[in-house]
Amino acid sequence: MKNNRLVSKRIEGNFNFARCAAAVALLSVSACSGGAEWQSPGEASAEQVADSVNRATLQISQRSAQLNLNSRVPFSRRADRMQASNEALFVSLPSFNRGRVQLGADPSAALVVALPDADVEREAEVTADGTVVFTAGIAATDVAVQASEEGVRIHTVSNSVESPVEFAYEVELPSGGKLDLLENGGVAVLDAQGGLRGGFAPPWALDRANHSVPTHYEVRGASVVQVVQHRDGAVQYPVVADPWLWKDLISSASWASSSQGWTLKVVPTTWARLNAGGYAVGVAGWDELYSKYKNRGLNTNLDGMRDQFICHQQIVAIRSPNKPSWNLDEWRPNVSYLATVNAQCNPGGSSIFD
Repeated sequence: MKNNRLVSKRIEGNFNFARCAAAVALLSVSACSGGAEWQSPGEASAEQVADSVNRATLQISQRSAQLNLNSRVPFSRRADRMQASNEALFVSLPSFNRGRVQLGADPSAALVVALPDADVEREAEVTADGTVVFTAGIAATDVAVQASEEGVRIHTVSNSVESPVEFAYEVELPSGGKLDLLENGGVAVLDAQGGLRGGFAPPWALDRANHSVPTHYEVRGASVVQVVQHRDGAVQYPVVADPWLWKDLISSASWASSSQGWTLKVVPTTWARLNAGGYAVGVAGWDELYSKYKNRGLNTNLDGMRDQFICHQQIVAIRSPNKPSWNLDEWRPNVSYLATVNAQCNPGGSSIFD
């Protein structure tokens, strides 16, 4: 059971648009601070593009309940690449607008996604808040990339009806892997065994008047295509659309001891919290947790600890979405998964049904 893999099926959960939007907004906590007004196509500077992006994400965050706020990780130039990194994150992208974004330091396990096809080669500009901006590389469209501790966002900023309505993001799939379009509108990146490698959160798009613009993903071979229907109605430009790429379900974990024994306090990522209710996501989260902590004490009562974790993903994440950590007690009895759920994720404790 130590190497259980996520079966290749649709990820379950109750991830709706509003909660997804909150997750996306969490990755950009810098509110715009009276930046310059947007100008007509061809006139917007990199700072104005970043300001448009920040305005849109601020509106999304104000519309949705927030679980936490993650500070942005700014980009800087590193040789011929742009990089954002700290102890929890590594994101790299090219200095020009034709290339691929890498999320994760290990190339063999990273999520690698191509920037949308550019008509004209443009060099990256880094704004004061660490946003990477490629101006006017696509017809009437700018591209802005922002990073946080939990992922990376590739924004398209459509400035007029001349902007495309489709933006393709080619994904480097592992051998035998595939893209799975989920019922909630997002896309999962799966390996050959159906293991979860990362994915795209359900998309959103807003115009300058903060009106939602219809948008959705389509899977075409190895590409995720975002369709932004900005030509279908009266919109005020620019229109900001935001694919959010995520990779991890586990943010951190630490051990605590008591008179009863040891407890592993697991802090899930925003994606895991907002995917509350999903059994398959719980399985994937346990696989990730075990991989990260098997050499740091996670080696006792593994069947029971696994059941407790999946139960937290399915039950606790819904009942207590803001719970700081999911506490897994290795001293609790190892019972069946159904018995763990009946004991409210705490085997040996009070039961829902006798």
